[in-house]
Amino acid sequence: MKHKRIQQQRRLRRLKMNKYNEESVCPKCGYDCITTHYMVGIHCDNIGGHMRRRCDRCGYFWNELPLDAKDD
Repeated sequence: MKHKRIQQQRRLRRLKMNKYNEESVCPKCGYDCITTHYMVGIHCDNIGGHMRRRCDRCGYFWNELPLDAKDD
């Protein structure tokens, strides 16, 4: 039962993420210089593999799905 709940939480979090877009701008300040790192999904993060985006100006960060992410 716990495993199903974790899978459901992961799906919900991933549904809120946009797919990776190289031309994204910071949603907070609009700056277009963004650093990107691929984060391997681990069990405790309930997200799975994702792209961690960080604005070089204000430091705001957000997650995006990799281009090869499967739609649930």
